[in-house]
Amino acid sequence: MFNFFKKKVSELSQQYVDKELAPLRADFDILDRRDKKVRVGNAVVVFSEHGISLELDNKEQLFFPLREILSFRIFDGSIRFDLLNQQAIDIRHLGNLRQDFLNKFAHEWNEVLLEEMYARQILHKTDLDAIFSLEQGEHRNKGRFFEQTLCQVRLYENCLVIMPQAERFLIFPYNTMIGISESEGKLVINLGLGDKLSIGRVDDDFKEKFLDILNNEIVKTQNDLAKMLPGLEDITIRKLAILMKGGKAAKKRDVDAASLKIWPMLEDKLKELGIGEQYEHLKKRAQDERIAIGLKMGTYSNPDKQYAWFLAPIYSLTPKDPGNTIALQTTSAKDKTETTYFFRIMDKHEYVDHFKRLEKIAHETDELIYKINRYMLAANFRKDLFYISDEDLDMPQYTRFKFIIKRMPELQELRFLYAGRILHTSREEWQLAVSDILEQNVAIIKEGEWDSSTDRM
Repeated sequence: MFNFFKKKVSELSQQYVDKELAPLRADFDILDRRDKKVRVGNAVVVFSEHGISLELDNKEQLFFPLREILSFRIFDGSIRFDLLNQQAIDIRHLGNLRQDFLNKFAHEWNEVLLEEMYARQILHKTDLDAIFSLEQGEHRNKGRFFEQTLCQVRLYENCLVIMPQAERFLIFPYNTMIGISESEGKLVINLGLGDKLSIGRVDDDFKEKFLDILNNEIVKTQNDLAKMLPGLEDITIRKLAILMKGGKAAKKRDVDAASLKIWPMLEDKLKELGIGEQYEHLKKRAQDERIAIGLKMGTYSNPDKQYAWFLAPIYSLTPKDPGNTIALQTTSAKDKTETTYFFRIMDKHEYVDHFKRLEKIAHETDELIYKINRYMLAANFRKDLFYISDEDLDMPQYTRFKFIIKRMPELQELRFLYAGRILHTSREEWQLAVSDILEQNVAIIKEGEWDSSTDRM
């Protein structure tokens, strides 16, 4: 391990970015959705920037485009590629070039989704060779852990992207970064909730560009807030900009710590932008100090448009009270009906088990607010991927969505917690539908009696 890291990072990086892979002979299995082998054989494996080809001895060629590969898993003797059509390919016995093949595949596979997600964003700096570590806070649900891992780093307009060797990339929106320091030659980024990202072997040019982006984000947020909340003193605007960078939803308790004058102004802005009625109704049910409001100025098509959204966490010490939910409401285009989205804070059985431990529910709530913030900022406030059903994702017109969803574990988790959405057709119908969802998120009933993903249209 020591000798590995003594190699120059740039040399290692070139192995999987620029190196052309020679065709490899290997065994393969094609499996159906039940993991039953439907075809086995031996073939020459050829990789290109478009996909994987299996060239059989009888001159037949099987081609698997990168856009149709949802995920990959590494086993002792094989690599499994899961496909959009719910089949899978196992490629075995790749020999000494197996790691080179995997590295090259992961890099090109990541490129496809990055292009899909960030084609319209400015790429400030690309493919810096580095080493990174990612730590999660002790109370967090453990996800992927990395320690001193070779990677490439990119600076997009709204986020930092880490591309680990032979792994799916990681997205870190600038707006969710709380603080940055240097330690032992590494940049240490505080991501909140005890999460820390460390990036080593970065040059001065990268540091300067990275810090410029973060400073410009703060300045832009200050200017936007000054326009959207006229009358606030400059020093208050500066404090608020740190909490609400780039549209991030800030909790009431944090906003109040900056100034008690701000929160009433944020509530007035929700009314001005057309979602005050929903806010007032949900506010009566919510944990007041954990309500979060976000403001954003400008979209790609309309730089002067004002955008607002809020998160209302609803729970109590009494397990039978309606709740166990975070409501998400955003402003919409003038020609679209307002929609409220709901997410379960935790499993209903777990919620009942922990209702006497308010701090447990509070921790779960804070973590879910953190995740929703991260997703909304990383995906530029895109909400349709929450509620497209798994059945619809199998339809040809939704292939692109399925590709994105299956490649983003964070989005998969929010889809799992998604409890429904309600269109705001009339006040009475909307309020009744809200009550129904809140009751269903705490009710312990027999499996199959309630579909937690039912939408109220």
